[in-house]
Amino acid sequence: MSTNISQFQSPFLVTSRKFPQNPVELEPVLATMQNDIANVVNSKTTGIYDKVQIAIANRYYNDADPTKKRQSYRKVYTLASLPATGTTTIPLTFTVTPSTQFVLIDGTVESTTVSVAFTPWNMSLGEDAPYLRVNRTTNNIEVTTISGNWTTFSCMIVLEYILN
Repeated sequence: MSTNISQFQSPFLVTSRKFPQNPVELEPVLATMQNDIANVVNSKTTGIYDKVQIAIANRYYNDADPTKKRQSYRKVYTLASLPATGTTTIPLTFTVTPSTQFVLIDGTVESTTVSVAFTPWNMSLGEDAPYLRVNRTTNNIEVTTISGNWTTFSCMIVLEYILN
C-alpha cells in the first residue's frame, strides 16, 4: 500500500515515525515512507549550474495534459568582458520555437570591486547599465551596454526554460 503525493503536499519529510513491531503492519508503513521520500527528493530543485543543458527537477503545468508536467532545463552562459558599447551576442545552442517558454532569465555582472544584477531591459537604453535579453528570432542572448564603463566586468547568465 503506497500513498500518492498530492501536488500540493509540502516538500518536507516528517521528522519522526512510529514503526509497528508486527511485520504485516510494518510493510505498508515502510512502503509509504519510501514513497514519501522518493516524492520529496524528486520534487526538489536540482542544484547543478553548468554550461551544458541540464534537465532540472522543476516541472511546470501542462494545460494540454495536466497529468504530464513539462520538463524544464537550465544552462549557464558567461562572457569574460562586456562590450564597450553596443551588443554582444551569445548563441543559445538550442532552437527557440513558438512553444519554448523561458521561466528564468537572470545574471550577474562582476568586476574585482563590485557585483551587480543586469538591469531589466529598457527599449530606450537610457541608463549606463548592462542590459540582458534573449532574442527569440536570432536564438541569441544579447548583452548591451551604452558606455565603456563595463569593459572590465565579466558576466554569468542563467537561463531556465521549457522546450515544449
